[in-house]
Amino acid sequence: MAFGKRLRDLRVEKKLRQEDLANIVKVHRATIGKYETEERFPDKDTLLALADYFNVTVDYLLGRTDVRKPYTSEDLNSILREKESKDIQNLDIAGLPEEAVKHVVDYLDFIKKKYST
Repeated sequence: MAFGKRLRDLRVEKKLRQEDLANIVKVHRATIGKYETEERFPDKDTLLALADYFNVTVDYLLGRTDVRKPYTSEDLNSILREKESKDIQNLDIAGLPEEAVKHVVDYLDFIKKKYST
């Protein structure tokens, strides 16, 4: 999904007008419209502000993933407990940072979807 559509969907989901979102991220209303039609693209600070406001990752905004928000430690522990007996029991993930464990879990899900029949 393209950035503009994803931004519009998030804005509409929060029942915000373009003007409301513009005030939140400190740009002009027309700028939000141009982001949504992809005539313009936000700078780094605005992109981060949008991600923070909508509580999503920049990768989600850019359409690189469908995972809206980063996993918390609690989410990761829950996922690991659920998958521990099946998918990752033989993987040595001890000592990896949380972000790396998230990538391992995401990659396993990707591989399962890719090769599922």
